[in-house]
Amino acid sequence: MVLHLELNSRNEDEEILGLTSMAAPVNSRQKFAICIHSDDADLLTPRRVYEVLPDEGAAQSQYIRVIDNEGEDYLYPLKDFVFIDIPPVVEGALRRAS
Repeated sequence: MVLHLELNSRNEDEEILGLTSMAAPVNSRQKFAICIHSDDADLLTPRRVYEVLPDEGAAQSQYIRVIDNEGEDYLYPLKDFVFIDIPPVVEGALRRAS
């Protein structure tokens, strides 16, 4: 399945799925994003969930800081991700699994 979203608009499907296409997470629970595009599969895998670290400077430049496949935090283009809102229990499980 391929997920394609217009990053400059929101629609009902995004709301239902809990997806947001914004420059930065809107609340403290949105700390994860799904990669929807990657130029380097060794660093980022499309359709994989990544932890997002706060970085206001990056957000102002349309980038986000994520923990990539090598375990390093790095800046990637915002357009390559879609933020997801997940329940706290799932967030805890993801953090323990990493």
